[in-house]
Amino acid sequence: MRFASLVVFVTFFTFQLSAQYSIVSKSLEKQISESSEEIFRINLYLSDRVDIALLHRQFRQNKTPLSDRSKQTIQALQTKAAVTQDPILVFLEQWQKENKSLQLNIKQYWISNVIVLNANLELISLLDRRQDVDWIEWDETLNISFDPPRKGETVSNAKSIGGIEPGLAAIKAPFMWKLGYTGKNTRAYSVDTGIWEEHPAITDNFLSKYFPYSQTWFAFDEPFPADKINSHGTHTMGTVLGLEKATNDTIGVAFNARFIATDPIVSNIALIKPLSEILTAFEWALNPDGDLNTTDDIPHVINNSWGASSSFDPDLCSQSYVQDIFLACNAANIAIVFSAGNNGPGPETLGRPQYVVVNDVVPFTVGALDGNVTNFPVAGFSSRGPTQCDVAPELKFKPEVSAPGVNIRSAVGKNGYDSYDGTSMAGPHVSGAFLLLREAFPDVEAEEVLRALFYSADDLGDEGEDNAYGMGIINLEGAFNYLAQTNEASAPATEGYDLELFAVTNVGTDLPFVCGDLTDIKILIKNTGTIAVENITAKLFNNEVLIAEQLIEQILLPNDTIELVFAVGLNTIYNELQAVVSAIETIEELDKVNNHRMLRFNKLKQATIPFFEDFETQDIVNSDWFIINEDYAQTWDTLRTYGIPYSKYSARMNFRNYNPRNNQRDDLLTPFFDFNDGSNDSLFLKFSYAYRFIHQLFNDSMYVYLTNKCLDENYLIWSRGNQQFSTADSLMNPFIPQNSSQWKEVKINLSQFIHENNINISDEMMIKFTTVNRGGSAVYVDNVALFKGDNDPTVVQEKNINYDLKLYPNPNNSNTAFIEVSNYNEESIQIEVFDMLGKNMPLQYQNIKQQIIELSIHDFSAGIYFIKVSSKDKMGVVKMIRQ
Repeated sequence: MRFASLVVFVTFFTFQLSAQYSIVSKSLEKQISESSEEIFRINLYLSDRVDIALLHRQFRQNKTPLSDRSKQTIQALQTKAAVTQDPILVFLEQWQKENKSLQLNIKQYWISNVIVLNANLELISLLDRRQDVDWIEWDETLNISFDPPRKGETVSNAKSIGGIEPGLAAIKAPFMWKLGYTGKNTRAYSVDTGIWEEHPAITDNFLSKYFPYSQTWFAFDEPFPADKINSHGTHTMGTVLGLEKATNDTIGVAFNARFIATDPIVSNIALIKPLSEILTAFEWALNPDGDLNTTDDIPHVINNSWGASSSFDPDLCSQSYVQDIFLACNAANIAIVFSAGNNGPGPETLGRPQYVVVNDVVPFTVGALDGNVTNFPVAGFSSRGPTQCDVAPELKFKPEVSAPGVNIRSAVGKNGYDSYDGTSMAGPHVSGAFLLLREAFPDVEAEEVLRALFYSADDLGDEGEDNAYGMGIINLEGAFNYLAQTNEASAPATEGYDLELFAVTNVGTDLPFVCGDLTDIKILIKNTGTIAVENITAKLFNNEVLIAEQLIEQILLPNDTIELVFAVGLNTIYNELQAVVSAIETIEELDKVNNHRMLRFNKLKQATIPFFEDFETQDIVNSDWFIINEDYAQTWDTLRTYGIPYSKYSARMNFRNYNPRNNQRDDLLTPFFDFNDGSNDSLFLKFSYAYRFIHQLFNDSMYVYLTNKCLDENYLIWSRGNQQFSTADSLMNPFIPQNSSQWKEVKINLSQFIHENNINISDEMMIKFTTVNRGGSAVYVDNVALFKGDNDPTVVQEKNINYDLKLYPNPNNSNTAFIEVSNYNEESIQIEVFDMLGKNMPLQYQNIKQQIIELSIHDFSAGIYFIKVSSKDKMGVVKMIRQ
């Protein structure tokens, strides 16, 4: 009956659309007619939008300073969105009250005047009739990802002492370096898979080293900077600005530029996001620090080495927030650089949104060629034009230019290098080139700098612009001379005032945490300029709140240093300290960034007994556990495993990823506990582990210690190595446990161990798992429990039998939690909550008939709970962490 009703509704809805002018896109119409779904994710484009192209022309006519354009652009866009979206939101709120079964999940945007929401056919039909809605589009989940790069053919990808990459020479970057331009005081923005901020080629360039993460890292998939498979984002940003100073290994074009980053791009299809979610990444780019009155946080160029390989959609050419993004960034004086894609050599193989055209250089799309060969042949994989958008003939050509994209060596992982092929490798050459020119000509519009790169490119392929090379390979010497014809270049600043915060450290500890409530923070200030500096003020912020300030009365001569110590009280678990030094000077500082410096660490968190960790809810790096990773390379993570009932994920130490493998040690630590609770019951530690022994001569090992929370007293309670360590004879390589026989359970009487070894437990204690890498396999740890007597918390397990449950937020520090039964089918269900000992909590919901249930958890103390959802013949259990 439900399906029959849907067919009637679709027929009626289609008739309605044909009987009047419809503002529903063809893609949404097609989705409605072909899908069995009743709910659709849609984008509402409002009729009243800022004419951003007109705003940009007014900036030019009025000679509006470049520094003011971003502020005025943001104000115009945000004001328009606030005024025009309100009537629709009022209508949707009323509709929601009358239709509670459908959760609209509304998201508002201002960079394009768009509202994204869930809607059924009835609501779509009502919105289709509104005069304030200009366009309704399906929020299609496109394959927004990077084209996986191909491995280059370089025999060695080792660090190159004092060398530069051939691609940098091919675009004549050394010409700019010899003039003194290296990207100083310019900024890039990486919209990619993320970033490994520890990599020595880019670590000093990442603005997160100087400013809070809230201003430098826009998180989609990871709350703190991290990269994904192939280190795609790290590799591309290395080409923009990488330089490993210890070896003078130059892999980047503008090696003194700095950057901010985000991580929405994925290779895992399960994590792909709708294109609309990218809107937030670009909104943030216009004002990363949230202060409209500052402009030195805004990137000069956005590097986009991603796209969506899909069929052509003409709506994207005009009726699209993609156009609005490009126009807004251009008005705000930000360059948009896109890699063309790896779908060549056929014509019209550009992906979305690369085929979109705003003008002759926006967006600035880049093809790939081989910069290692003298005639620079175009790469066969490089996507070709023309654009399929209906634009003037002279705008049909794509890409705009080309750059080296074959066998490009750049940064990967946290300390390595590798050579990749792809247009993703070509685009960053152009972004870096833009930054060098931006430093030389800071008062020239971004659009005009791109035109300089466009018109000065060395022609390749067919004469003039073509759909393989565009205008040809970029030429920095030519672009500089092109701009110098009508603009005066700014001389590189080499003398003047420059304070540098050389280091910020925790006194007396090199641990990634502080084990007490107080710590001393030492800051080292250096005068790296050429003039003496006085009247210096040093400030210390914690989580962006000023906590200390000192005035330095002495005069700081060039190359002199001053050391200060701040005593800091810690009342938060996570501490993001920023030290800032400044002086009252009449001249501009040479480096506007290096008088800031960040220090991030956690205060150890206490947990209670009984304690249980199954690694199901959170990654280790986002939990209360700690990792000590001395070489900042491979370390503990979580991975999908099998063989433990109701368990999906386990902690893993992957020795295989070490190269070379040479006794590297990695520690995984629990929170700390107070063992002196007055109870006479014995205290037990229990955990499961899995390991496959693979080499007779070189053996991995794991040690388990009881330690105090400052790690200065360690007591070995368990160890295994060599064949004794092995739990499986599987030939799987790499080894991932598949069944219960490949796991071993360990149970240790800690009370007996403490007594026999006469250990003083007046201090709080913790458990440390230490691995030593030698053989190259992997060890897995799961279901770690600390408990007294028979109160084993692992008796209660998380499981789903028939029910697919989602719990959010989780972890939870609010008074409300939501359970979503994804496969709910109108049956009567009940909900019960248990603590870790299996005790039924005073919270029961009976005979519920809805898919999403709101739970009141106001009276729950911090800890781990299990929520059971059951009906007559189905059941599911999910774990909740209450903070």
